[in-house]
Amino acid sequence: MAEQVPRPLPDSHPDSSPAPTPPSPVTVFWRPGCHYCWRLRRGLHRAGVPFNEVNIWGDPNAAATVRSLAGGNETVPTVVIGERAFINPPLREVLREFERRAPGLLAERLPTVRNGLARRRRREAS
Repeated sequence: MAEQVPRPLPDSHPDSSPAPTPPSPVTVFWRPGCHYCWRLRRGLHRAGVPFNEVNIWGDPNAAATVRSLAGGNETVPTVVIGERAFINPPLREVLREFERRAPGLLAERLPTVRNGLARRRRREAS
Protein backbone atom coordinates (compact mmCIF):
# COMPACT_ATOMS: atom_id res chain seq x y z
CA MET A 1 0.00 0.00 0.00
CA ALA A 2 1.32 3.45 -0.85
CA GLU A 3 2.36 5.79 1.95
CA GLN A 4 -0.47 8.15 2.87
CA VAL A 5 0.48 11.81 2.57
CA PRO A 6 -1.71 14.26 4.49
CA ARG A 7 -2.70 17.17 2.30
CA PRO A 8 -3.31 20.70 3.53
CA LEU A 9 -6.76 22.14 3.03
CA PRO A 10 -7.07 25.12 0.70
CA ASP A 11 -7.08 28.41 2.60
CA SER A 12 -10.57 29.84 2.67
CA HIS A 13 -9.62 32.88 4.77
CA PRO A 14 -5.93 33.68 4.23
CA ASP A 15 -6.11 36.96 6.20
CA SER A 16 -7.64 35.47 9.34
CA SER A 17 -5.33 34.48 12.17
CA PRO A 18 -5.96 31.15 13.87
CA ALA A 19 -7.59 31.42 17.28
CA PRO A 20 -6.99 28.80 19.95
CA THR A 21 -9.89 26.38 19.81
CA PRO A 22 -10.63 22.87 20.98
CA PRO A 23 -9.77 20.05 18.56
CA SER A 24 -11.38 20.53 15.20
CA PRO A 25 -14.13 18.10 14.31
CA VAL A 26 -13.43 15.10 12.18
CA THR A 27 -15.31 14.94 8.88
CA VAL A 28 -15.54 11.74 6.85
CA PHE A 29 -16.59 12.09 3.22
CA TRP A 30 -18.08 8.82 1.95
CA ARG A 31 -20.42 7.38 -0.66
CA PRO A 32 -22.90 4.49 -0.66
CA GLY A 33 -21.47 1.11 -1.62
CA CYS A 34 -17.91 2.00 -0.62
CA HIS A 35 -16.60 -0.86 1.53
CA TYR A 36 -13.54 1.17 2.62
CA CYS A 37 -15.85 3.95 3.80
CA TRP A 38 -17.99 1.49 5.73
CA ARG A 39 -14.94 -0.05 7.46
CA LEU A 40 -13.46 3.32 8.41
CA ARG A 41 -16.76 4.71 9.72
CA ARG A 42 -17.41 1.52 11.72
CA GLY A 43 -13.93 1.71 13.24
CA LEU A 44 -14.38 5.36 14.21
CA HIS A 45 -17.76 4.59 15.80
CA ARG A 46 -16.26 1.70 17.77
CA ALA A 47 -13.35 3.88 18.92
CA GLY A 48 -15.76 6.54 20.13
CA VAL A 49 -14.42 9.26 17.83
CA PRO A 50 -16.98 12.01 17.25
CA PHE A 51 -17.19 12.77 13.54
CA ASN A 52 -19.42 14.23 10.85
CA GLU A 53 -20.40 12.03 7.93
CA VAL A 54 -20.97 13.57 4.50
CA ASN A 55 -22.29 11.54 1.56
CA ILE A 56 -20.62 13.02 -1.54
CA TRP A 57 -23.35 11.64 -3.80
CA GLY A 58 -25.95 13.60 -1.87
CA ASP A 59 -24.00 16.86 -1.57
CA PRO A 60 -22.42 18.41 -4.70
CA ASN A 61 -20.35 20.82 -2.58
CA ALA A 62 -18.90 17.91 -0.63
CA ALA A 63 -18.02 16.13 -3.88
CA ALA A 64 -16.26 19.30 -5.07
CA THR A 65 -14.34 19.48 -1.79
CA VAL A 66 -13.17 15.88 -2.17
CA ARG A 67 -12.11 16.52 -5.78
CA SER A 68 -10.10 19.57 -4.65
CA LEU A 69 -8.31 17.45 -2.03
CA ALA A 70 -7.80 14.29 -4.10
CA GLY A 71 -6.30 15.68 -7.28
CA GLY A 72 -9.58 15.92 -9.17
CA ASN A 73 -10.83 12.48 -8.15
CA GLU A 74 -13.76 11.60 -5.92
CA THR A 75 -11.66 9.25 -3.81
CA VAL A 76 -13.39 8.16 -0.64
CA PRO A 77 -13.12 7.85 2.21
CA THR A 78 -11.55 11.27 2.55
CA VAL A 79 -11.08 12.40 6.12
CA VAL A 80 -10.55 15.99 7.23
CA ILE A 81 -9.23 16.66 10.73
CA GLY A 82 -8.64 20.33 11.38
CA GLU A 83 -6.58 21.66 8.49
CA ARG A 84 -5.32 18.24 7.36
CA ALA A 85 -6.92 15.95 4.81
CA PHE A 86 -6.31 12.22 4.45
CA ILE A 87 -7.23 10.39 1.25
CA ASN A 88 -8.34 6.77 1.82
CA PRO A 89 -6.45 6.48 5.13
CA PRO A 90 -6.20 3.42 7.32
CA LEU A 91 -8.15 3.65 10.60
CA ARG A 92 -4.97 3.69 12.69
CA GLU A 93 -3.74 6.82 10.89
CA VAL A 94 -6.98 8.68 11.61
CA LEU A 95 -6.90 7.56 15.25
CA ARG A 96 -3.29 8.73 15.62
CA GLU A 97 -4.11 12.16 14.21
CA PHE A 98 -7.19 12.43 16.41
CA GLU A 99 -5.13 11.44 19.45
CA ARG A 100 -2.46 13.99 18.48
CA ARG A 101 -5.09 16.76 18.37
CA ALA A 102 -7.00 15.63 21.46
CA PRO A 103 -4.54 13.81 23.73
CA GLY A 104 -6.26 11.49 26.14
CA LEU A 105 -9.73 11.86 24.65
CA LEU A 106 -9.73 8.35 23.17
CA ALA A 107 -8.47 6.95 26.45
CA GLU A 108 -11.36 8.63 28.28
CA ARG A 109 -13.92 7.33 25.79
CA LEU A 110 -12.67 3.81 25.30
CA PRO A 111 -9.53 2.71 27.20
CA THR A 112 -9.09 -0.47 25.17
CA VAL A 113 -8.64 1.51 21.95
CA ARG A 114 -5.57 3.28 23.30
CA ASN A 115 -4.19 0.02 24.69
CA GLY A 116 -4.85 -1.73 21.38
CA LEU A 117 -3.00 1.00 19.50
CA ALA A 118 -0.07 0.72 21.89
CA ARG A 119 0.10 -3.05 21.38
CA ARG A 120 -0.08 -2.61 17.61
CA ARG A 121 2.70 0.01 17.67
CA ARG A 122 4.95 -2.31 19.69
CA ARG A 123 4.34 -5.12 17.18
CA GLU A 124 5.06 -2.80 14.24
CA ALA A 125 8.27 -1.56 15.88
CA SER A 126 9.67 -5.06 16.41
